[in-house]
Amino acid sequence: MDDKPIIQCKNINLSFKEKQVLNNINITISKGEVFGLLGPSGAGKTSLLKVLTGQLLPSQGEAKIEECLSTAFNFDIYNELGIDLEDCGLFQRLSCYSNLKIIAMIHDIKLKQIDYWLERVGLADARNVSANKLSKGMSQRLSFVRSIIHSPHILFLDEPTSALDPVSTKKIHDIILELRNNGTTIIIATHDMQEAYNLCDNVALINHGKMIEYGNPHEICKKYNENNHIILKLKNGEEKEYSWDDKDINEIVQQLKANNVATINSTDTSLEDVFILLTGEELNVCGSCRSRWFRRCGLPI
Repeated sequence: MDDKPIIQCKNINLSFKEKQVLNNINITISKGEVFGLLGPSGAGKTSLLKVLTGQLLPSQGEAKIEECLSTAFNFDIYNELGIDLEDCGLFQRLSCYSNLKIIAMIHDIKLKQIDYWLERVGLADARNVSANKLSKGMSQRLSFVRSIIHSPHILFLDEPTSALDPVSTKKIHDIILELRNNGTTIIIATHDMQEAYNLCDNVALINHGKMIEYGNPHEICKKYNENNHIILKLKNGEEKEYSWDDKDINEIVQQLKANNVATINSTDTSLEDVFILLTGEELNVCGSCRSRWFRRCGLPI
């Protein structure tokens, strides 16, 4: 990751009539960074992505990509961007292959890349299926490929795995990390705090249009990790909870030496815990995303 800023937001405000959607957002994103915009549905994440990509004009403030104002983007700038927003529609009557062929021809990409990417995201068998016959998850994977097939320098993703099962999610995550390692700057809007924790170098927690926390996700969790405890489940079925003070640590060591411990776990603070602590609100999870979480946990939907 390069420390040189490639994206900057300065005092971004956005209002629709009397409703303020974004309130004084300040963000700096470095080249080669994976940056997460985190928050519940309606927090303002998608609106901020649209400001960054020049699709919405801020009421106040400015957004820049490579020193070019978002209000003055030209073809050369857009040619460097990959954009996968939820309302970026596919060509519904065209096949998966044809949807990607259009993008490939615009960017002068070899057509063999299409089959390569369809295989990577598990859509090879749907190559000739029209977009209007795809499931939501399949459509999401196709939209993702459409945004990356031209090897963009900067990639904007809006809830890229919200409709996916664990296997498909891992495929997308692997590609995101691969792109990052190749120098692509990636901005992900998501309410999935664990996804952000695993993928992102830095995150901004957003709620009701305001940025409530900003920084490296591991450092943020560490900052609010006051109630971290160790939980031992003993072989006799008893559970014991310990703090990190010297007395408790010594007792844990004694339990381990006596071979009394069946399992050991830590109550580490998560990004979701931080969000709830700062806002007093639970994350607002849509039905499809809740179903995905249930599938990941092996629970009935």
